[in-house]
Amino acid sequence: MKFCFKKKYGLITAVLLISEILIAIFYFNPFIRGFVGDILVVILIFSFVKTFICVSSKKVLLGTLLFAFGIEFLQLFEITKHLNIQSKLIKTILGTSFEYTDFIAYIIGCVFGGFIENILQRKRTKTFKN
Repeated sequence: MKFCFKKKYGLITAVLLISEILIAIFYFNPFIRGFVGDILVVILIFSFVKTFICVSSKKVLLGTLLFAFGIEFLQLFEITKHLNIQSKLIKTILGTSFEYTDFIAYIIGCVFGGFIENILQRKRTKTFKN
């Protein structure tokens, strides 16, 4: 694993983080907050990792998907309740309610992240060929 800094991914991360914060603050409708927010958070994690670590996008997408699934399973077992976590911030980050549809959102997020990565790769390839 090699460390690096990629501005494009950093910019994507910043935009997605701001979007997620706005969704959390303004409590958009349940579909946006619950489903679209989960799609975006997977892409956010992917882009954050890609900002600082030079590793295959497939590995990062798979790792991100497994991480998201792991967090969702922690919600199933009500980890915040069992650990007596009171912080609203930590509860928001970890989540408190298990939803089967979240798995679908995470998969869609990874597919979309892969799609974005494909577009970025094509632009890099065209730049090097010209």
